[in-house]
Amino acid sequence: MIRVGFLTHNTRADNGWGRTSRELISVLSVQGVVVTVLVEEAGGIEGEKRALWRSQAHPVYLFLGVLRALPRLYACDVIHAFDGYPYAIIGAFAAKLFGKKFVVTLHGTYALDPFYNTRRPYIKGLYLWALKRADAVVGVSSYTLQAVREFAKFESRGVISNGTSLFWLKAPRTAAPAENIKKPYILSVGMVKPQKGFTTSLRAFAKAKRQFPDLSYGIIGNQTGRHFSEIVRLADELGVRNAVYFSQDVSDDELLAFYDHAELFVLTPVRIGQYIEGFGMVYREAGARGLAVIGSKNCGAEDAVQDGVSGILCPQGDEDAVAFAMTRLLKDVALRARMGEAGRELSRRDTWESVARKYYTLYENPIPR
Repeated sequence: MIRVGFLTHNTRADNGWGRTSRELISVLSVQGVVVTVLVEEAGGIEGEKRALWRSQAHPVYLFLGVLRALPRLYACDVIHAFDGYPYAIIGAFAAKLFGKKFVVTLHGTYALDPFYNTRRPYIKGLYLWALKRADAVVGVSSYTLQAVREFAKFESRGVISNGTSLFWLKAPRTAAPAENIKKPYILSVGMVKPQKGFTTSLRAFAKAKRQFPDLSYGIIGNQTGRHFSEIVRLADELGVRNAVYFSQDVSDDELLAFYDHAELFVLTPVRIGQYIEGFGMVYREAGARGLAVIGSKNCGAEDAVQDGVSGILCPQGDEDAVAFAMTRLLKDVALRARMGEAGRELSRRDTWESVARKYYTLYENPIPR
């Protein structure tokens, strides 16, 4: 039996970071790992503790995070930081003090954040120390791992991609979404923020709609940020506001219906400084439901999507390329079906059960220091 102290930002189901943490922790627990979960924002995982603070506002929060985490990590065999900042720093202090194995998963934006924090350069030094102190560092995608390696040298055990929940693979096909979205529609799922690339996908949709006048676009995700208002204004400017449907706070059962009745899935992330798409679990969810997907090159989507097989990857910010991919897939039903089946196969191969087994092996056999 292995006891793992898991440090992450949140375990909520409404964002990729939280959903990934939640899925991995749940499956590890089923597989017999005793997990202590320390978070900044609780998401309903049994036994989790709010004991961490992100330390951007003031260095005192980093110190307090270390102090609050220490007594809860003492009994663990392994300390696992899920993303770099500040969790790798907190985990490294605890691991050094208690002589524990230390694992870091580089998830996305906060794996890069310390290298862009010019106001507090000492954070970068602490982070570099933490990565070198780790017994094992993995990335959720080759892109994320390489992006961090542009700034830092450290030993790595390569990539352990995010998994697919059996829920998306095994749930029966649903009835049409209860909400008033007009078919046919394309679908995006993700928090409405600049790096998700909704500006690109919305402009591409407006171009594709010229050939498919009845086409609608569903955007499902958190809409609390300022960028949401910008996307609504852009839809008005493009003359497609009446064809764009926004929704948030949907349950997995509701999201399942959106997937099941979409024509295809699109999410076209762009890198903005340290803000990146680390992997993109929604590509795998959509693939599990038989959807061909459209994503971006030079981001974590390259590990989540097989370009030309389970979907089409386009250059970042290239609305013409995305529009062409949309119209190509909308015209070719057979191609959509082939890519959808390939997406199912990818999702079957990388379930959270198989991902958790890889982490279990990592906990038992880290790189000797």
